[in-house]
Amino acid sequence: MRSTRLMGVGPKKQEYLAQFLSNPAFLPRPFDEKSAVELALLTESGVKPEDIKATLRFDRQVVAIARSNSATALYTADINQAGFAKSSGVNGIMIWEIPLPPPEIAQLPFQEP
Repeated sequence: MRSTRLMGVGPKKQEYLAQFLSNPAFLPRPFDEKSAVELALLTESGVKPEDIKATLRFDRQVVAIARSNSATALYTADINQAGFAKSSGVNGIMIWEIPLPPPEIAQLPFQEP
């Protein structure tokens, strides 16, 4: 996911990544053994392994990482991923559903490079 965020940033990728990772709102987590077990449990619910495409696997891995780290919400632009998150007990929130902050606090210290 970080690679997607860094595409098109230009030569300041390292600086941009440092700003992104220093923001406490973002908690990058690995797809570890705990997440792998969670994914297996989530996938057993009626989906045949041969029917799972790479995109679906990735989307489910993200949900498994969220669940295995006790996340209560997952923000996404993918409606299918949000639906899967909700069916898995994680509140799937579409990014366009995030309310805008009041104008007086809309200017955050995080700047695009």
